[in-house]
Amino acid sequence: MLLLPLITVLAVGYGAFALYVEASVRSDLIGTVDDELDRAVLNPPRPGPSVPDVGGETPIQALLDADGANVADPGTMPDEVLSGIVAAELPSGTHTVSVGGQDLRVLVRPGPGGQRQVAALGVATVLDSIGDLRRTLAVGGVALVAAQVALVWFVTRRGTRPVIELASTARRVAAGEHDVEVRVSPGAMETEELAHDLAHMLHELRQALADQAASTSDATQARETMARFLADAAHELRTPLTALRGYTELYEREMLDEPGALDRAMRRIGDESDRLERLVSSLLELARGTERSDRDHRPVDLSSVVADVVDDVRAANPDRELVSQLAPTLMVGGDRESLHQAILNLVANACRHTPPTTTIEVVARRDAGAAVVEVVDHGGGVAPEHRERIFEPFFQADDARTNNVGSAGLGLALAVQIVEAHRGDLHVDDTPGGGATFVVTLPESDDPGPGR
Repeated sequence: MLLLPLITVLAVGYGAFALYVEASVRSDLIGTVDDELDRAVLNPPRPGPSVPDVGGETPIQALLDADGANVADPGTMPDEVLSGIVAAELPSGTHTVSVGGQDLRVLVRPGPGGQRQVAALGVATVLDSIGDLRRTLAVGGVALVAAQVALVWFVTRRGTRPVIELASTARRVAAGEHDVEVRVSPGAMETEELAHDLAHMLHELRQALADQAASTSDATQARETMARFLADAAHELRTPLTALRGYTELYEREMLDEPGALDRAMRRIGDESDRLERLVSSLLELARGTERSDRDHRPVDLSSVVADVVDDVRAANPDRELVSQLAPTLMVGGDRESLHQAILNLVANACRHTPPTTTIEVVARRDAGAAVVEVVDHGGGVAPEHRERIFEPFFQADDARTNNVGSAGLGLALAVQIVEAHRGDLHVDDTPGGGATFVVTLPESDDPGPGR
């Protein structure tokens, strides 16, 4: 499609040039003949014994009467030529006529005494030369235009090859091949810039598709996590509610008539109500933990927080041996109440999942500009396949849906949420000799603050 307008422009341009050359040469040659006729009229020769050849280089002349219908003096003009000119009734001026199969250039001019002077010269050679020139221009023009078209095709093909490759690449991308590589071929600066822009656009497209896929995957995972969370929460809530309903139905049916049965039922109703309240409170803490930690951000002495946690656990478990090793001062930024809740959950979790005779160690220390709290137990430990999920809400290592140790499985989930809200990290390691070590790492603050 690009060659068609180029061929048209070249053909029209060369055609105009050829017409100009032909007209110019024709004008020059005919002008030379006309000049010769003018000179012949000004200097008319006398007729001699021999008649000049009509096709020669010397003009032939004659005189006609005023109306040009009769011959006044035939001069040097042959009879057949003269009769043909008289029959043509030519007006004054210069004319090209064909008489007796010969091409003549005829000049008619007013002469003395009202007569008309006529001079003629053969132009067959001139017309043949013009015809040869026309043929030469036609053949040369075709050859020249063909050569130019071939050259233009070669140059444009070479110049547009990178564009064709880029167009092919764009079609492949539009068809869904997003891993195609954009090759930048050497060529015009604009083509190279277009290739670089297309490569950049394709990179951005891949990144956008990857982000979209990641977002879709994250959304799917979030929905699955939420569905599992709601199922676990519903299951945990159903257990105490089922117990409460059971004791209520026993009372309505007057089946608690044995001595002490009503007191035991009321005590169990109270226990299940307390359990239900703890479960709901834990869910609320899990939902509000991050928001509260972000709102109440102030200097906190983490060592004093750990000391309070140890005192609370000792009061609740007087038979449990707790060993603490606390640095004098560990300043962090955050919410004291939330940090207390997180560490308390870790220590309570260690007490809940180890035998009563097992020693629990709580360590608060400084490590490379960070405050570190370790809760070390010597129980059964955590299996490697459970370490990634142990911090999920309602997760039980035995995958049971019943709580055999009085926990709904929300303590560790709440703890990790609080720690991450304080820009920290919580993970579990193996305790040398057996057991689990929960490690909290928080960025240490330079602000001494009031602490408590």
